Amino acid sequence: MKPNTRTPWLTLVLIAANVIPAFVLFFDPAAVERLGFRPDAPSLFAALVAMFLHLNVIHLLGNMVFLAAVGPLVESAVGWVRFFFVYLGGGLAGTYIHALMRSRAGDHEPLIGASGAIAACIGYVAIRYMGRKVPIAPRIQVGVWVVAAIWLGLQIIGAFVRLGDPGGGVAFWAHIGGFAVGVVFSLVFKAPNLAHQEIGHQTMRRMAARSPGAILAAADRHLLDHPTDVKAWWEKADAHRDLNDTAHETVALLKLFDLTNGADQAEVVERLGVDGALRQIPSLKRVTAAKRLEQTHFPSAARMLFESVVAEPLRDGQRPDAIFELARLEEAQERPERAAALLATLVRDHPLHSATELARAKGLVP
Repeated sequence: MKPNTRTPWLTLVLIAANVIPAFVLFFDPAAVERLGFRPDAPSLFAALVAMFLHLNVIHLLGNMVFLAAVGPLVESAVGWVRFFFVYLGGGLAGTYIHALMRSRAGDHEPLIGASGAIAACIGYVAIRYMGRKVPIAPRIQVGVWVVAAIWLGLQIIGAFVRLGDPGGGVAFWAHIGGFAVGVVFSLVFKAPNLAHQEIGHQTMRRMAARSPGAILAAADRHLLDHPTDVKAWWEKADAHRDLNDTAHETVALLKLFDLTNGADQAEVVERLGVDGALRQIPSLKRVTAAKRLEQTHFPSAARMLFESVVAEPLRDGQRPDAIFELARLEEAQERPERAAALLATLVRDHPLHSATELARAKGLVP
């Protein structure tokens, strides 16, 4: 279920920030009374400190296993800054909600642990990856949201029913509060939209096993809600190509030209070039994209774009710039004869243009 392979640095830092204080408490267990969060004397400082304290080894290991499992998912989905707010917000909310509910019951024992913060991560993952399935038994898979809902249900039951734990040692309300904060952050960061988009991608993958027509239908439905989804437009372009529908393939590729950059845009240019459809893109847009592709090390695609503009009528305002830029590209690619021919064309066809003046200033033409 891991979205990418980037190192989850903040997750690792948070794990270390939880594990290191545990060694301190191992030698000084009484520190919990001084540093833990007390419902009868709440303070923001104590709430922040208590989030990183664990006295029970099993409690610590359980929390760290969950953090290692869901932390990277949140961090890769929203970035480390937003992940930190999810973690911190869930921890604080869980702590204060626990304090509110337990103080009503006359429980003033100090609270420690990262359970609320980790519950916030679970809440975020439940929404962001609701379309993914996880195995719970051989040949049985259920959605991530189902597992999260079962977990939340157990926390709610635990908050009201004491079975084998009359003292209420588990901070169920901290779990519930943290989970709620994670769900709220998922809405703020538009996780439901991303989850729905991912579900659409899964549908298109399933349709790929059927026919190009099935893929097209799935892509069209998906694009109604996600009109700028690059993957769906690629699916449309490829399906139309498989159906030998060049006209509609070109429409999809022209949309992709506006939505992509780098390697993806270079592929779009090459496919449009083969079909002779590059001239359907405004010449200014072609020159701008060609310069960007040249800078990002896609000279072949840049050349195709420049050449398509050079082939435009003399009155095209972008033609002189395209000739000059193409000459520079040919020179860089060690094609001096081609570069010289282009510069000669520039002087002949556009003697007074600023591109010609620039070529003279650089000593490229007399």
